[in-house]
Parts: sequence; structure tokens; C-alpha cells
Amino acid sequence: MLWALDRLTFRYSLANSTANQTQTISQSLQNVALLQDLTEDQVSRIADAVEVFHYDPGTAIIEKGTEGNVMYMIQSGSQFIYFV
Repeated sequence: MLWALDRLTFRYSLANSTANQTQTISQSLQNVALLQDLTEDQVSRIADAVEVFHYDPGTAIIEKGTEGNVMYMIQSGSQFIYFV
């Protein structure tokens, strides 16, 4: 069985999905204390630059003491802090 989706419907679905994801990201960013003083336009620009990553449970994303160059936000799941 083969499913097909016409180009316009596909493009609409993709654009709608992207817009919804950007809106969700913007709403999440507005709850970050560090970003509270930004304008809606500034938050929107940051939201456009956000990349969403999915990690398997138990995957170490960052380690204490390592230099960072990325800001992580947990959308869903749990945050575990291990002190070594």
C-alpha cells in the first residue's frame, strides 16, 4: 500500500506544524527568568533559532564542571542531578 500527499497539503501541514512548535517554544522561553526582560519580538527570534532534540531516557546531556556553549531547556521528562 502506498500513501501519497499532494505538495500543497504537505507544505501546509509542514508550515502549520513548524508554526505550532515555534509558538510552544516561545511560550516556554517566556517562562525563563533570564529572558523575562526581552520583548515578544526578541523571544520570537530566539524561538526561531531553537533546535529540538530528543534523548533516550538515561542519556547524559551535560556533565557538571564542563564548559558549556548551549542553553538547554527540558520540555518534558525529568532532570536528575548527580553529584560526584
